[in-house]
Amino acid sequence: MRWKGEAMNVVEGEVMNEIAGDDDHNRREGRNEMLGGVKNKMKGEYIYGGIISFDEQETLEMLKVLDTADQLHLQELVDYLQKYLIENKVEWMEQNFGLVCQTSFKSNSLLELQQFCLDSMTKSPQKIFRSLDFTSFSEKPLVLLIKRDDLQMKEVEIWEHVLKWGLAQNPTLFLDPVTWTDEYFKMMKNTLRSCLPLVRFFSLSSVEFAQKVRPYKKLSEHQLYEDLLNSYLDPNIEPFTS
Repeated sequence: MRWKGEAMNVVEGEVMNEIAGDDDHNRREGRNEMLGGVKNKMKGEYIYGGIISFDEQETLEMLKVLDTADQLHLQELVDYLQKYLIENKVEWMEQNFGLVCQTSFKSNSLLELQQFCLDSMTKSPQKIFRSLDFTSFSEKPLVLLIKRDDLQMKEVEIWEHVLKWGLAQNPTLFLDPVTWTDEYFKMMKNTLRSCLPLVRFFSLSSVEFAQKVRPYKKLSEHQLYEDLLNSYLDPNIEPFTS
């Protein structure tokens, strides 16, 4: 890949202007460190005529540069790298899906990369759920994923993964909810406050409800749980809540 243009001028000009106006020593040192990483890469690969070349084997380095460029608000470079990765490095990103997702969703600016991840997860949700570092993901990609209507996954599996993620955020909790105190249920409910309303509990079978939801009934609002229970006892009853 070759980045054409006055990349070094963009990096040095925009960032050094920010540094010059920043009186906080720690922030200035942090920006200098990030700038150094980008500049070293660019200087090492800089070609006469203003072209920066990335070796074919250095896709991971591109992702790191993208992350740093995003932190430095170098939007032109951010847009270029996002587009290049999506158009040319799909196979690599699928093989390193967890890392790509974590990088994209920790920012509010990497929207193209986020959309790529969401589209990919919707078609093959196991990509994220089977990822070794799935439980270390932030809440944002999980919420965006489970709120979609076209997710190719059974609802009970979604619920199981939501619970798994919630447990990982509360390592002091035992796996068996029978051992949980009211305080533990409050902790878990607070952790899953954005996820719980998105799980389609009414899509579960009576067996799935009894085995997978009932043990965690204290996580649900009282009326919702009553509606769920009544729907299995009498399918003709119209729920009070939806």
